[in-house]
Amino acid sequence: MLKIRRLGSFKPWGSAVSAIEMALWDIAGKAAGLPVYKLLGGKVRDRVRVYNGGVRFPMTGQAPDDYAKAMAKMKAARERFTIIKQGIGFHSPMPATVPNFFLGEAVSSSLQTFLQSDPKAASAHPRNARIPIVVL
Repeated sequence: MLKIRRLGSFKPWGSAVSAIEMALWDIAGKAAGLPVYKLLGGKVRDRVRVYNGGVRFPMTGQAPDDYAKAMAKMKAARERFTIIKQGIGFHSPMPATVPNFFLGEAVSSSLQTFLQSDPKAASAHPRNARIPIVVL
């Protein structure tokens, strides 16, 4: 595990390294006749706080108020999340919809030009359809 762990922080290896490590802990727990949490030092807490990464509501815009309304809806959802992960900035539609989003002038990248010239590629990779480059 020590030999492969150094690869674990880079895509696409991280998930594979995590899967191998979990499998090894499971094997060690079975061999020892103990649950893995005991091998790792014992029980730490009774509850685990999780964040909302998948329950979403349609947004009416990209302004800060629109995000605040969406967060309020997510907090009021039946799951009662108290932590919400929300993509903003370059991980959202904001670059294309918010006026004066860029400090400098936005220009197209070669990938964006390729995706615009090939409709099949753009539809296959909708998240990559807008990749802005900022020129200051």
